[in-house]
Amino acid sequence: MVITLPSLPPWLRVLRPLNLFMMGLSQYLFRYKIEEVFVRTCGLSMRLSERDFFLVVLSTLLVAAGGYVVNDYFDQDIDRINHPGRPVWPNGGLSLLRSSAMLSFMGIGIGLWMGAKIGIYKLGFIHAITTGLLYFYSSEFKRQPVIGNVIVALMAGLVPFMPVFYEMPLFIRSFKDLVLEQEEVFSLYKEIPRSIQHNLNLIWYWAGGFGIFAFLVNWIREMVKDLEDLDGDDQMGARTLPIVAGIGVTKSVSAALTVVVLCGLAWLQQAQIAEKDLKTPWVMALALELPLLFALYFLVKGEQKKDYSRASAWLKIAIAGGLVFMIWFGYVNN
Repeated sequence: MVITLPSLPPWLRVLRPLNLFMMGLSQYLFRYKIEEVFVRTCGLSMRLSERDFFLVVLSTLLVAAGGYVVNDYFDQDIDRINHPGRPVWPNGGLSLLRSSAMLSFMGIGIGLWMGAKIGIYKLGFIHAITTGLLYFYSSEFKRQPVIGNVIVALMAGLVPFMPVFYEMPLFIRSFKDLVLEQEEVFSLYKEIPRSIQHNLNLIWYWAGGFGIFAFLVNWIREMVKDLEDLDGDDQMGARTLPIVAGIGVTKSVSAALTVVVLCGLAWLQQAQIAEKDLKTPWVMALALELPLLFALYFLVKGEQKKDYSRASAWLKIAIAGGLVFMIWFGYVNN
């Protein structure tokens, strides 16, 4: 289920503004509530200017928006069955393709320019590869079992890494007077003071933690959405997991992955308690685990489309809970 604002015009609602807002907010929160904590511990300051970081975020949002638009182009027939109330892009399908291309190429261009500016132009190819994957997801993979779900989940898991990809080389450059295009970035780590290297590594670990959480929860949500859209997908000849393997298998896989996420969060809570931190586990329980438990309930007990819609909504709340946890982490470590 995609949450949209009914008062917005159709052309803007097609861009999924709430999704884009959460994506941009997650990057800002990771930078200022997670990354900056460890940077301050090193006695350093952030290297990207406010304008440059805004451009990095903008480039990812433009690519994502282009992906949403091209997805609607390929889903026009299925959406008439699954989502009859979804707004139609003005001027039809050709306008959808042109608008998607414009948004995507703007995002790729900004990404390439920012990569070149910090000395690693190859970073911009992340946007180009993402654009290609989103196109083939919408045109081919979305209607295939598993692979389409995994592609969307990977895109979501990549989001927390974007601030780190563009900022970390600048931290390394502050220690080594080298041209980064001529040497692999990670090979420079051994020449950074050990205590600072540890804190810089922690930034990667936290990005990995949030990335894995985003990947798994979005993977679950994509499978739940396939359950929600089963009728229309079946009529249009799609081969999603519920159609190929059955509703029971899809529910079982989704529930199992949800339990895996809950177990991972419980392990982190135990680690926090061992460190005498009794508040953070409660924040994790309320912001992350509780929505996942509600999603699991509606998923397991669900038999109708509305049940899967509720499960999908609770999964999205769990994703928003990850943003709440970032705010909490920044607050307690301020």
